[in-house]
Amino acid sequence: MTKPEMHGALFFSKEQPEISGYLVINGEHYEIAGWRPSPIRADITARRIKPEGDDDDGSGSGARECDPA
Repeated sequence: MTKPEMHGALFFSKEQPEISGYLVINGEHYEIAGWRPSPIRADITARRIKPEGDDDDGSGSGARECDPA
C-alpha cells in the first residue's frame, strides 16, 4: 500500500479566522480554517474545494466552487 502524497500550509493570525490554510492529499484540495480556544488546543475545519482553473466547462476562469466536506 502506497502512502498518500500530502502537502499544505497553515497560517496563524490574531484576527478571525486565527488559523487558515490549505491541504492537498493525492490531488484533492482542502481549505482549512480554525481558531485557538486555548494555548494548547486548536479547533479546525476543512472543506474540499476545486483548485483554481479546474472548471468543468474547461473555460479556465479560475472560479472556485466549494463542496461540503
